Amino acid sequence: MPESGNRYVRLIAPPGGFEVSYSATVRLAHAAEDPDAVQEVPAGELPLTVLTHLYPSRYCQADRLQRFAHRTFDAVPPGHQRVTAICNWIRDNVGYVSGASDELTSAYDTVVQRAGVCRDFAHLGIAFCRAHGIPARYVSAYAWRLQPPDFHAVFEAFPRGPSEPGWYVFDPTRMAAPEGIVRIGIGRDAAEVAFCTQFGEMAFDKPEVSITGPDDAAASITQAVRVQDAKGEKRKSMPDNIDTIAARHGFSPAAVRAVAEALRHGGGRMAQFNHPELGGMGQWSQGGMIMIGDMNNNDLKARVDALCRELAGASGPVPAAAELEPGQSSQWWPQDLGTPAASGGQNDMRYACFPDKRRLAVMQGGTVRVYDTGEHQITGFSQQQSSSQTLSFTSQNGTVRLEDLKPV
Repeated sequence: MPESGNRYVRLIAPPGGFEVSYSATVRLAHAAEDPDAVQEVPAGELPLTVLTHLYPSRYCQADRLQRFAHRTFDAVPPGHQRVTAICNWIRDNVGYVSGASDELTSAYDTVVQRAGVCRDFAHLGIAFCRAHGIPARYVSAYAWRLQPPDFHAVFEAFPRGPSEPGWYVFDPTRMAAPEGIVRIGIGRDAAEVAFCTQFGEMAFDKPEVSITGPDDAAASITQAVRVQDAKGEKRKSMPDNIDTIAARHGFSPAAVRAVAEALRHGGGRMAQFNHPELGGMGQWSQGGMIMIGDMNNNDLKARVDALCRELAGASGPVPAAAELEPGQSSQWWPQDLGTPAASGGQNDMRYACFPDKRRLAVMQGGTVRVYDTGEHQITGFSQQQSSSQTLSFTSQNGTVRLEDLKPV
């Protein structure tokens, strides 16, 4: 399905006995990251594609549990720690009891009854996360090291990792290894990710499930587990419906592609572009900053802003690991700088700004240099598309050139 990446198989069973078997070998490459480096994403910076995972849904009534969630978890530091605290509370306060719930049991019911199975644990974790403004979604899965083997349910939350926002897996039952979760499907809750949807009268035998991993595997990790994209595919650098978007905003497909490519380089949060239809050289970033060369054309500025906002939700934020050269990380700046407040680039030049550390990192031709920004409060960048590709920025002191900064 386009929205989720879930795969569906339609089977028309004849009268009588019918058996379905499925087997697969799966290579997992979930990233293990420092939990302290995984922080929450402000609502104004969330990709539009994840907003539906903030809303209450059939089994995850975040609106009804908001007061309880804030009273229970507001004191916990935001980010991975808060989601972990949510999982710990569920494990400590809800009993895992087979048969304690049915197909009508919701997260609100589980808080009252304090009993359920993996499905109920996941629904409650999702509802608590959404109540705190953290996008969360339901995952039906095979689970390595789950005993006895069975279908399993966990959830994924959407914070910002060391390099970019992404989906991280959590199992509030604490019964399976997070790095060994194999997705079957994802959705807003279990109503969208049933293992089987039947039409007509049927009787089921108990399914048989087994999953094995490498014999020499290490013990389950305690780091933040960032999951692969659905089906192991690399994220799109361009949306599929370029022509439709172009017609909607009154630009040519070439102008839309220029913005989409700039957003890809800017981590999905910032774009530098240079196209005549867009007013010449311009810059956009989430949070309301928009500059174009034709600075007095407010109508064009509004159209460019609308285009950037739509593409920021439609296109992948940065290349996935599969798009990078061997040995290259999506985080190209020194690790001790942390997460940039703004980043972007065009062609072979990239930059990232760290105002809390008064640092600006620039990569050109594969070489990374770090500069001291001193007292400058950076509010915008300008990258000249000449053969020398010079970089300047705007601060409270006016325009400052890169060469005016002191290398670290």
